[in-house]
Amino acid sequence: EIRVAVSSPQVGQYLLLVQKLDELIARMDALWLMGVLSNQQRADGSYHWQKTVLHMGRKIAELQRRGTRTVARGKVEDPTVEEDAGPISEVLE
Repeated sequence: EIRVAVSSPQVGQYLLLVQKLDELIARMDALWLMGVLSNQQRADGSYHWQKTVLHMGRKIAELQRRGTRTVARGKVEDPTVEEDAGPISEVLE
């Protein structure tokens, strides 16, 4: 068990994605050990999903950097304060 401080919803989602990747790789390894997957299939599948998860991590990091730069340039006054958008019925329309 590893405890992680989650600083944004995207980081939380990424963490769940990494956990799912771990489960997927474990299942692929089991299939490989049973002879269902060949060495090449296991390697290709593992590489593909690891690359996909890393790509998502880079996208999240870039979104975080852009947000930080926007705040630093003064385009956003205070990211922790949300405007009152009115009743939820108006927001959804």
